[in-house]
Amino acid sequence: MARSAMTVPSDQQHSAHYVLTKHLVAGRTCGDCAQCCDFKSVRAPGFFKPAGERCPHSTGCSCAIYDTRPDPCRGWHCLWRRIDALPDEARPDLSGVAFEVLIDHDSEDPFEHVSIVVLALDHHSVFQRPDVQSWMNIFLQEGSLPVFLSWGGYNLMIHPPPDVAAAARDETLSPPPGKEAAVERWRERLRGVRAERALNKTASAS
Repeated sequence: MARSAMTVPSDQQHSAHYVLTKHLVAGRTCGDCAQCCDFKSVRAPGFFKPAGERCPHSTGCSCAIYDTRPDPCRGWHCLWRRIDALPDEARPDLSGVAFEVLIDHDSEDPFEHVSIVVLALDHHSVFQRPDVQSWMNIFLQEGSLPVFLSWGGYNLMIHPPPDVAAAARDETLSPPPGKEAAVERWRERLRGVRAERALNKTASAS
């Protein structure tokens, strides 16, 4: 790749977490894209919009209450706004796909703790396009987070592959031949996720 998925300004030292949740690509704006107003769920005091329904405040290309929009909208950006390796044409309204990082500390599936989701905005056939596959490869090659495809209410994890994921989840299973190192890396990660969940439960109960 010409540029890393984790590229940040050279005068700063940021973690991947910063890049995925705080960093914004300089000079890149949403423009006329308002796809998140359709596919995101928004819950705020006195307001709820389910995922997959257009927000009543969306004009189709902007937000009619932008200056007073709910806090969840203020704090959220798709990964096209955050990752400079995603090209201009990957903007969701132009490409038909949206890349986002999902953080779900309450999920029973440790692979959903922090993950990359590639959402088809119309039909799942978009995943077969060469340009979309090249953008997905940015995250597959970086490799540190699970990657899911999402369409029409369905979710499919494509990284790590099923045999590695199964052995990582269940440490009684033998790793697939040749994939021992990959399984151990994911097992170590999942142990950390489970330990963090246990600490959070203990803290919330006290």
